[in-house]
Amino acid sequence: MRSEPLRVFRSAAVSLPRGGFDGGLRTFDAFLEDAFRSYIAAVRLVDDHDFPDICSEVERSLEMIERLSERIATAVKHNLEGYPHLAYSEIEKALTLIGIEKLFSTLSGSKHNRAFPSEMEFFSECVLHPPLYRVRAIGSTTAAKQLSRTDIFHVPFESRRRVGNQRYSVAGLPCLYLGSSIWICWQELNRPELDNVWVSRFRLAEDVRVLDLQFPPIFAWHLFGALRKPQGAQGKTQPKELLDRFDERFVTSYILCWPLLAACSIKVESVDGSFFPQYIVPQMLLQWVTKERKVDGIRYFSTKTPAEEADVYAYCNYVFPAREIAAFGHCAHLRKKFHLTAPIPWEFLQIVDIHETYFGPSNAQAVVNLSEDFRVFYSNTEFFRSESKLGVIETREGHSRPVDENKTGDPRDAT
Repeated sequence: MRSEPLRVFRSAAVSLPRGGFDGGLRTFDAFLEDAFRSYIAAVRLVDDHDFPDICSEVERSLEMIERLSERIATAVKHNLEGYPHLAYSEIEKALTLIGIEKLFSTLSGSKHNRAFPSEMEFFSECVLHPPLYRVRAIGSTTAAKQLSRTDIFHVPFESRRRVGNQRYSVAGLPCLYLGSSIWICWQELNRPELDNVWVSRFRLAEDVRVLDLQFPPIFAWHLFGALRKPQGAQGKTQPKELLDRFDERFVTSYILCWPLLAACSIKVESVDGSFFPQYIVPQMLLQWVTKERKVDGIRYFSTKTPAEEADVYAYCNYVFPAREIAAFGHCAHLRKKFHLTAPIPWEFLQIVDIHETYFGPSNAQAVVNLSEDFRVFYSNTEFFRSESKLGVIETREGHSRPVDENKTGDPRDAT
């Protein structure tokens, strides 16, 4: 029996992020080859009369998916053998093969200042005009000097020795890392003591273009299905911005690009050590972004993200590599693109009441897993209340502005 696209997206062969890699049993390229074989077998069964164009395009793309899978596995094998230049060459060819431009998105700052008329318009604002945050953990906020915007921007060029290898991080290359919520920033920092945390809200001063890997595959399908339905009892049409971006081409591009998405979305089960093969492909993807300059950065879902959550927009990350390299200071290109509030200690945000209401995009409708069995609405947490306070501060004249290069700090790891 043949399956429909919905079942394909639901299948274990397609679900992301995933774990299961054990370097003691097999090499990472062999692990990916097994995952790719299972995926291709599932995609071969796609057949649904409600979406003939999607099915036809998938059928035409099967050979391309196979070739993409082969190139990615070969790239990983070259890297493990000590030939990073050959590995990158394979990734370059792979990205040319699939036409990666299908996954580019343009993001801009929000100008919304009133209540949202519908859930989908709220969702549209969060996805295309997102709130952005950065968190820095230090030894003690009481002992620290007052941090400036400079201290919470990307690691300055003169301190690039501090930049190590991470999922989307190449040693020595300063990048600006942002999160769509304070919660996900805190999670990515492995939950440091909140009393040692400083937070800042960023906004887009200019449009940015990103390689958009924001959604796990199952949510990409859910979003496409939701946009096919009228809004509410009144039968209103869905927001045009969403309809234009997340159409049938979006679904087929996710099916075609799945091997790349998968190779960038394998969980690291243990942080013991300094090399993780799960980072090989995302690091090369970041190198491609830096070299080609077709986009400003990458938006990607966290491997800590529940794959099917409707509020997955609250759990995504951003990486923007430095583009204009200098001997010291910060990238002039990124300074122009982003404005930010001065960093504030977490404990200070908790003792301040701000009675104004923030109406812009937020994570108000999200749900977070505090533990395996305990889920709460994000709006009931101090994380959300802190975001709302920062949203109000950002709207005050002069409170959100570029990095001041006249001030310097002692940067440390942040997200």
